[in-house]
Amino acid sequence: MTPFLIIFTIFFIITLIIGGVIYLIYLPFKIYLKKKKWLNQKRNRIINYSYLFLLFAIPAYITYDAFYPGKEFYIEEFKSVTHLDFPNSGKFVYKKASYPDFHGDYFSSSQIKLSQNDYKELYKKISLDSNMVKTESISRFKEFDSIKNKSELEIINGFTRKNGENDLHCYIVFCNDSQTIFVNVIQS
Repeated sequence: MTPFLIIFTIFFIITLIIGGVIYLIYLPFKIYLKKKKWLNQKRNRIINYSYLFLLFAIPAYITYDAFYPGKEFYIEEFKSVTHLDFPNSGKFVYKKASYPDFHGDYFSSSQIKLSQNDYKELYKKISLDSNMVKTESISRFKEFDSIKNKSELEIINGFTRKNGENDLHCYIVFCNDSQTIFVNVIQS
């Protein structure tokens, strides 16, 4: 079984258990509504099918979102690395993250294209940030390599954030086109 199916199955079972409890709570209301003739056979069938659909759709959405996080996740990653707001001109070219393991460890990487002005301003702010250290070696990992290999860009400068947490590694790298950056986070 693939990790996606395993996680989906776990969320599905949890949703079924919670859904079963909610349905047991709903049963007395259903009986009452039938006695008052407010709930006919057709409406009852619509409610039941809708409920079954939700029992499948909720774990499917949660699982999909966990494996393929949305744009907001990567914007938060940018903020955690830079401690700055996401630039208005920023556009995600590629983004990829691993699914967190049982300890919450994951890897994420995003390639972001900025306007040349935002690129220069960001570079200046990062260079002047006393908590950012210029680094020659960027930790390589599958998610970063997979999106880096899609571009022909050369990395000219890289910075890592100094922090008190030994298990969080934040990187930002600037490319030679004066528009592209990579933001990498390793939570281990």
